[in-house]
Amino acid sequence: MTLNDPSPAPGAPPEPDGAPPVTAVLLDLDGTITDSAPIIVECFHLALVDLGLEAPGPEELMALVGPPLNEGFRLCAGLEGEANARAVARYREHYRTRMHRAPVYEGMPELVRSLHDAGVPLALATSKRESLARQIIERAGLGPCFTAVAG
Repeated sequence: MTLNDPSPAPGAPPEPDGAPPVTAVLLDLDGTITDSAPIIVECFHLALVDLGLEAPGPEELMALVGPPLNEGFRLCAGLEGEANARAVARYREHYRTRMHRAPVYEGMPELVRSLHDAGVPLALATSKRESLARQIIERAGLGPCFTAVAG
């Protein structure tokens, strides 16, 4: 089976009438497999404080979850150039020590494993660095279930 093969994955459940067969599943990491928003917000806060800047409250920082880091620091603190690069570097330092605290959503390990066991190819796509994404899914015990990981 390949990702371009239109036939259903071996062992895949039957599809409702008229629905195309499931041939692969693409998942995001943050907010889909893991509840990482609180950790991301904490790391934005810490990076700003490290640079001597006033950090907005958690509600404002939540708006920064998702977009690229440099864009987040530009939007919330007006940081450009070298100051922005320093903020991103501080964020990453904090994130590397905290990223494994983000819990896996309830039911997600069972879903991922059941799809894998049914022969459905799984891929992970994230804006996070690929090496970090791999560490997170490995630590969650889900690494072997993914055919591809892209960051």
